[in-house]
Amino acid sequence: MGHYLRQKDLEYLFSSKITVSSIVEDLDLLDISNSVEDFHEQMKTNNFDVFGVKKDGKNIGYVNLVDIQDQLEKEPEERDVIENIYKEFKIGELISSHTPILKTILLMKEKKRLFILENEKISGIITKADLQKIPVRVVLFGYISIFEHFLNTLINEKAPEINLSGIIPEEKIQEANRLLEQKKINKEEIDLIGCLTLSSKAKILHKGIEGNTCETIFNISKSKLSKICSHADKIRNSIYHSQKTISLNIKDKIMDNLLEMQKILDNQPLFFDNWPTKSLPN
Repeated sequence: MGHYLRQKDLEYLFSSKITVSSIVEDLDLLDISNSVEDFHEQMKTNNFDVFGVKKDGKNIGYVNLVDIQDQLEKEPEERDVIENIYKEFKIGELISSHTPILKTILLMKEKKRLFILENEKISGIITKADLQKIPVRVVLFGYISIFEHFLNTLINEKAPEINLSGIIPEEKIQEANRLLEQKKINKEEIDLIGCLTLSSKAKILHKGIEGNTCETIFNISKSKLSKICSHADKIRNSIYHSQKTISLNIKDKIMDNLLEMQKILDNQPLFFDNWPTKSLPN
């Protein structure tokens, strides 16, 4: 249970302690009395898709660049005033600056943007572009690594003598062995399972747990576990190799998979305490 408690501390760090205050951008504002042309000039100058609207010194909503451009396509005398085209802030778009990044990633699945509400004032904005920032990468990398550590522990405790041949392609085993030797030279404490990809670990669990109640305990299918691990591998590799952007398509999938990871990690004691006692097949 000791390793579980230590891991929960790390999980809490990455899932709760790193907040959106580290990635939020200020929401620039113009008064509602300003013209469509004024807003367009500011948005083009700053390369913004959204610009805040204030009235009597209070932030009351925002305008989208698309709506502004629609107005500019009209004759000047036919253009609407900002008061008729701005959008009011909705409750579902508002979060606190103390909201954890991990929760924000999940909230962003269905939204293009979120606004920061602090002391009854809208002070900042977060868009999907902000999910490329370093704090988000740190959270994703850390949380995926915690999930991997759990799988390592699970495999090593429940299938310590498992034969990888026939489960994982030989080239993957050889690649893992080369990595293991390198890490031994560097005096890193790691084993062969720890040198495998998440996708390979999913294959071990598929083969190793066949015929027992693991799918019932995980409450997810083998194909779902494979997708979770495959997408996590892609996200972490892109972060590790410092790619300029993480594919939003992959990230949208990882949002769903992060929820599944959370469910699995939250139920860790069940996996160790209620696991079938029979040996896993070699």
